[in-house]
Amino acid sequence: MNPTRNSSDAEKPNTDEIPTTRTGGGPEFQGKKGNQGESDARRFVVGLGANLGDREANLREGVRRLDGVPSVRVLATSAFIETAPWGLLEQPAFLNGAALIETTLSPLALLAAARAIEASLGRVRGTPWGPRTLDLDLLWSEELILDHPELSVPHPRLTERSFALSPLLELVPTASDPRTGISYLASLDSLRKG
Repeated sequence: MNPTRNSSDAEKPNTDEIPTTRTGGGPEFQGKKGNQGESDARRFVVGLGANLGDREANLREGVRRLDGVPSVRVLATSAFIETAPWGLLEQPAFLNGAALIETTLSPLALLAAARAIEASLGRVRGTPWGPRTLDLDLLWSEELILDHPELSVPHPRLTERSFALSPLLELVPTASDPRTGISYLASLDSLRKG
């Protein structure tokens, strides 16, 4: 719990006040700052997904709770889009989107915070790609390549999933794969062409 935030609902951030990009603009993405005297914050795009319960309410609450994590600030959210299930097809349709955040947390600490938020909103991990009340995936951070048993950044299946690429590109239109240098826009175009 963040000791500087009051736990009453009136004091908690309202996700309606978080900028939502609707066209290809998106906030300027600067990546990690390293100059003396500046924050060591890094920006991440976090994928959002839900297909159980009130999907939109779950996504908005997930963003609100993410913004409430100490050392995390939500800068913008994408539009939410309804998408067909991926991987396990016999389940309800998903509502997907993304959030652009800035944080001084390490990637693994951010992952732990995301998993705690998922669990607090009823996420039960079990069947891979199965139904969930909330899914928070660390999709991408500029120039970051991380291969850890618990976490890979960029997300290892990002270029296979238009439901993740579209919201990411809404927030950061110039995003590219730090391993290959290929723009995610080109990856999305390839997926759409089939």
